[in-house]
Amino acid sequence: MAERAEASIAAKTIDAGPQVRRRVLALEIRASRMGFAVFEDMELIDWGAKSFLQTANSLRPYVSARIRALLTTYCPGIVAVRERQYFSASGNKRFATILDVLRREAKEQRAKFKVISANSVEQHFAKRGCTTKHEIATNLSRRFEHLSWKLPKPRKVYESEAPIMAVFDAVATGFDFLERNADIPITS
Repeated sequence: MAERAEASIAAKTIDAGPQVRRRVLALEIRASRMGFAVFEDMELIDWGAKSFLQTANSLRPYVSARIRALLTTYCPGIVAVRERQYFSASGNKRFATILDVLRREAKEQRAKFKVISANSVEQHFAKRGCTTKHEIATNLSRRFEHLSWKLPKPRKVYESEAPIMAVFDAVATGFDFLERNADIPITS
């Protein structure tokens, strides 16, 4: 999938000519993984997930390598991350560490870095009648048909969330950001 995406991205970059390129890398950070979605204007061009090591000592270099690979592959003009609150101090500290690494790597790649409030994304989709994560994911799978085969069935209260939901959350963050900032040029 990555090779196909790289060829597609290279073709779009070459064909774009003097037009303003609106490429956004949207991220959803979880305790042990990161979902990502890459948009060119309002088109979803690639998506996926990366995992993190569990040890705190090696978190910074590991996250740095993961995000650097995404930034050099996709060359986004902006990196958008949804803020997240954990119920534990260690979870919040881990998220703050990851954000710090993301901010530094984005700056090195000359990409803007934006933290999007979770409430903003929820309100954006609530206006469309989507109040649950599964309703949002279903809405996005209709908008981006190539995601539809990855849509998990609604989970029961006692079930864990499907790992692919991190990708749908990243897509939601990117879609919300692009719709709210449609008139702002984003270049790398």
